[in-house]
Amino acid sequence: RARVNYLFLFELRDDEVLDPGAALALGTQQLTLCLLSLLLFSKCMLSELDLDASLFPVLLFLSMAFTLTTPHLGWWRRGYTASGFLRALAAFFSTPFSPVSLWSSFVGDIVTSLVRPLVDLAYSSCYVFSGEWLRRPDRQGSCHAAICGASPGNALLTALPLFFRFLQNLRVAHDTRRRVPALPNALKYAVALLVVLFGALHPAVSSGQRLRTSDYNPWVQYAWLAAYQPV
Repeated sequence: RARVNYLFLFELRDDEVLDPGAALALGTQQLTLCLLSLLLFSKCMLSELDLDASLFPVLLFLSMAFTLTTPHLGWWRRGYTASGFLRALAAFFSTPFSPVSLWSSFVGDIVTSLVRPLVDLAYSSCYVFSGEWLRRPDRQGSCHAAICGASPGNALLTALPLFFRFLQNLRVAHDTRRRVPALPNALKYAVALLVVLFGALHPAVSSGQRLRTSDYNPWVQYAWLAAYQPV
């Protein structure tokens, strides 16, 4: 059976790749921290612990941020580095001024698929670093109002990955001098960008609350899903 050499394609070194056992150990550690944080948070909310309940989600967020941004300092894998991923992430967000590589294209696909977690990450960052978690529960909510729901922050975070993917396809069409499949993909992301912006700023309409049942046409949805498949 043929196997794809991802180490060669992504230009990785052997010491930059987690083996299955190390990946399982890392996932188990993170899951244990999440469950422990949830347990302690619940006990604080039930007044079984005389501590501030907001402390445990903040510590969990800081721990996961440390794991994500500085894996080469982690205790689970000596020598592991995320420099290649961080360079590809910088190349993705500097599109169209940087060439599109396999790494940056892969990162673009991942970021586009993780739009909702990115909104959660932005909210968590605002909640932690703005000091909102230090306030009383009845005085919290400014981060939620700025980032979540029908807010400009939510629309921006939701639309930016699609916008950069649109620019990536234009850069590919320019560099390769080939219109297909880059320009059809660019059109796909341009239309998706408009749909996402409208849905983020008008959630009542996007959820179908103002549509009559007789106006619903499932074939439009099927055609949209078929057109959004990667080319």
